[in-house]
Amino acid sequence: MLIFTKELSVEKIDVYGEEGWVNIPNHVRNKYKFLEAIAESIQITGCDPIKVTVSNQGLLVAGPSGVNRLQAVIKVLKWTAVPALICCEKVPAFIDDYEVVASDEQLRSYFSRRPKRLKLVRSESGKVLSYDHYSGSLFPDDVRKNWVGKPDTVDRMYRLAVEERRANGTIDEKPYDSESPN
Repeated sequence: MLIFTKELSVEKIDVYGEEGWVNIPNHVRNKYKFLEAIAESIQITGCDPIKVTVSNQGLLVAGPSGVNRLQAVIKVLKWTAVPALICCEKVPAFIDDYEVVASDEQLRSYFSRRPKRLKLVRSESGKVLSYDHYSGSLFPDDVRKNWVGKPDTVDRMYRLAVEERRANGTIDEKPYDSESPN
C-alpha cells in the first residue's frame, strides 16, 4: 500500500538514503551549494514528499526519490518533519494522520508541479505497491526551464548541471568558469 502523511518525523527514518557527495566538502555539488539551492526552491514552492519504504525488517528507508530534499530540509532548513509517501504492508503504528493513495491523480496532487509521468506501481492483482519516482538528475536544459529559485541560483544550478554532464561525458557545451560557482 502507499500512504501520504503531511508530517513524518525525520527521527523515525532509519536510513536517510543520502548520496556520498553530501559528506564530501569539496564535491562539485557542495561547491555549487546544491542543498542550499534545493532549500531555496522548497521555501518558494513547498516541499514535495520524500519517498520512504518500510523494509521487511521494519526499517523506514528514504529514497530513492527525495533524498536530496530530505538532506536540504534537515541540514539547511533544520526541519524535524517532512511530507512523505510511504510504501508499506501496514501503516506504522506511530503514524496517525495519513491518506491511502489510490489513483495517479491523487499521487500527483502531492507534488508542487503535478508531474504527469508519476504513476502508481501495482501488482498483477491491482494492489498499489509503490510509485515511479522521477529522476532528480540535473540536465542543463531542464534546470533553465524548470528550476524554481532566484535568478543567480538558477544560473548556479545550470552551471552545476553543465559541469556534472561534462564530467560524465554527456555534454559538449563550452565550459563555464568552474572556478567561480557563486
